[in-house]
Amino acid sequence: MERLKSFNDFINETDAFKIDNPAGAGAELGKVLAQNQGGVEVGNNSGAFVNKIQRSVGITDGQPWCMAFIYYVFDEFSKKMGIPNPVYKTGSVLTEWEKTGGKKITADQARSNFSLVKPGQIMIATREGGGHAGIVTAVDYNDKKFTTVEGNVRINKNRTQGVGGYNRSVLTTGLIGFIDYFPDRTPEFDKSFSDGVKNKIKDISGNVVNRNLPGDDIIGGDDAASLSTDDETKKSSSGGILGKIISGARKFFNPDDSGEDDISDEVAVKAFAAIGK
Repeated sequence: MERLKSFNDFINETDAFKIDNPAGAGAELGKVLAQNQGGVEVGNNSGAFVNKIQRSVGITDGQPWCMAFIYYVFDEFSKKMGIPNPVYKTGSVLTEWEKTGGKKITADQARSNFSLVKPGQIMIATREGGGHAGIVTAVDYNDKKFTTVEGNVRINKNRTQGVGGYNRSVLTTGLIGFIDYFPDRTPEFDKSFSDGVKNKIKDISGNVVNRNLPGDDIIGGDDAASLSTDDETKKSSSGGILGKIISGARKFFNPDDSGEDDISDEVAVKAFAAIGK
């Protein structure tokens, strides 16, 4: 007879990948991530690779795709493993954080107990209302730093957008937290996953990501080499009151909207001007 779950078991249950072979699963996730290392944009948030990523969550050509990339990687992993994908399906970083059924670790929790940060988690960050995300690939527990693989970021000095590796700090400004869809992970899973991507993911300078940047590294900072497309769009077009009003109204009437959470003031002005016409 199947044991009924206790009330505490029920309320604490999270959406998660169900894996029987942790080491094998970690290696497979690393393989899927490394296979997408060479993906780049053609045009602005477009191209065959990017369109494939966007379609995986139902967003259209031209939209930022950092969260879509993460969903796509985990979806490909789940198909190869023959298991359901528990990652919330969305192209919006902040919607993922809000609606995920995975285990959340807030930035404050991670800063006070950095052992909570693990390879395979999703890093969630924000800047001026815009979102950005990456997959944690390795963790330096001594210096409270970690490396990530992220989509929709500049991968070279020619400003080409694609998939690249970054060095991050738990002290990073704008860090919201982490989502873990592998709460029953084992050390074997962590090691096999990190080993699967080690020396295969390159950062924007073309150097293998196996070092750490200073602790004040900022996600979406003004440095031209580290600014992601998601954050660059937010910096140039958001922050005004009109855009925030329209954005709030859109989310109110359509809470499942999978698009970005901000609307530029330019678009907002046009929307207001159209009222009554």
